[in-house]
Amino acid sequence: MTLEIIVMMGLPGSGKTTWAMRWIAAHPDYVRINNDAIRWALFRERYNPETETAIKQARVRLMREALGQGKSLVIDNCNITVPSKREIIAIAAEFGATTRVVSLLGVDVRECIRRDRLRPYPVGATVIRMFARTAGVG
Repeated sequence: MTLEIIVMMGLPGSGKTTWAMRWIAAHPDYVRINNDAIRWALFRERYNPETETAIKQARVRLMREALGQGKSLVIDNCNITVPSKREIIAIAAEFGATTRVVSLLGVDVRECIRRDRLRPYPVGATVIRMFARTAGVG
């Protein structure tokens, strides 16, 4: 089997994690890697700019470890900036993995905000609108 990295792309609340969890359930040979999960596992906290370097380093280590064990990946972060995707593509190339983007940027900003309000730890409308501006949507 060819290794693959599925790169989720979308605003907070767009359904990235729901999509990724369904994919993993149907494809157990894939590993889900998510910054929020790493952040919680390492620091038991929500976003903190002071720990982001450690989160990114852990994500890269986990990606390389999983790919080295022959596991394909689903990366379900927002991935709306070029540098975030560039790093993933570079790691894929190291392992001869293909990359596929699954974009949920078509989910309406208002719907993302509505869904976010239902979460135990919402990021808030301001953050979602900032991400939408960065992504050039909404």
